[in-house]
Amino acid sequence: MNDSWDLSDIFFVNDTSVNTAVPELGQAYVSRSFASKPKSTDIKWRSRSFIQNEMVFALGVALLELSFGRPLLSFKTQDDLDSHGQETMFTEYSIAHRLIKNIDSRELPYFASAVTRCIRLNFDTNSTRLDDSEFMHMYYRGVVEPLQNLHTFATTK
Repeated sequence: MNDSWDLSDIFFVNDTSVNTAVPELGQAYVSRSFASKPKSTDIKWRSRSFIQNEMVFALGVALLELSFGRPLLSFKTQDDLDSHGQETMFTEYSIAHRLIKNIDSRELPYFASAVTRCIRLNFDTNSTRLDDSEFMHMYYRGVVEPLQNLHTFATTK
């Protein structure tokens, strides 16, 4: 997949025939083609079972990258690498957790809270599965609503 893609590649379609946990979100579609065979580096990252929800974590990473204006991996230090100086399955996780320690001092509370919830998966639920209605409700309240409020604040004249 091309590394350069943006919001114009993601669509939300309200389809009343699809039963989603949070109907206000609609169904998300990505208008990009994905390679059928993953790269060997992609396989290495699949075993990150310590990240309870990869999609929510990825949103947190994207929000961190927006905040800092740089790709997450550009913040890697020797502490984030193995003894041979190579990235591990923990590299992104380690960097993200280090960066959220400073997010409160650089962003508005709504944004900082949403990012922190995505990285730490802090939703006060037993499940972090996207098909769990309790998790989706808490995700909507803890991430989507604050980001919507921030967008409204930023765009209201």
